[in-house]
Amino acid sequence: MIHCESRAEILGIRSKQVGTVGVVPTMGALHQGHAALIESSMASCDQTWVSVFVNPTQFAPHEDFNRYPRQLKKDLAFCQSLGVDVVVTPSEATMYPNGDIVAKYIPPLELSQIMCGKTRPHFFNGVCNVVERLFAMVQPTHAFFGNKDLQQRVIIERMVHDLGSGIEVVGVPIVRNEAGLALSSRNAYLSEDGHRLASYISMVLHDSASHVRQSSWSSHSVRQFVAAELEGRGLKGDYVEIFRPIYGECVSGEINPGDHCCVAFYCDNVRLIDNIQLI
Repeated sequence: MIHCESRAEILGIRSKQVGTVGVVPTMGALHQGHAALIESSMASCDQTWVSVFVNPTQFAPHEDFNRYPRQLKKDLAFCQSLGVDVVVTPSEATMYPNGDIVAKYIPPLELSQIMCGKTRPHFFNGVCNVVERLFAMVQPTHAFFGNKDLQQRVIIERMVHDLGSGIEVVGVPIVRNEAGLALSSRNAYLSEDGHRLASYISMVLHDSASHVRQSSWSSHSVRQFVAAELEGRGLKGDYVEIFRPIYGECVSGEINPGDHCCVAFYCDNVRLIDNIQLI
């Protein structure tokens, strides 16, 4: 496994690669959800690259940038155990030379300011900023993103299309623990009781999908049900939306095949997101 940090190292190594190259962008604190992304890339591509970079431009000043879990030594060992070809761990100076954080691509407001963008309006601008820069350095043929961050995956797909990058963006199914909680690096912040409460999120989402399939529930019924069930268990809601990924929009009324119920809730003051395909 090759470990590189500087732009010159990344470009030099990439220039020697042939065949397809899959990249798995991460902020580290790697877990089995990331392993699924890596394994998906390895099954599809000749080379698999993983990036580890806690990106400051996607955090607001009041958010958890400084305390976001960092465990590079463990992450490198994790990647090596899975057979990753190259791990890229750029510094801020590598990603943002001379402090230049001006983004080359701004996602459409109608896509970036819904759901997670309502309370984190800066977030997807920062994500696109760093991912566009990473793509420019690594020049992948494929990029792998978890479907837990469904809105993010759709926005990256739009960016790739708008920029004409020719990169195939691959969505990988959500990985959950035994209690059903979607794996996330932020789960490390949860207490034991918090883990128990957070597991209700997937349970309620599963129940909502059952109601849609068995009783043809409308989007309004799903939103009311999910919000009432989770807030009744003590979780604080950020949003419950019905999202149509094919158009990148929140919808109301009748639920169509491919629609997802997407949620964000706070547990132990930790913001957790999840989703489920309803039909």
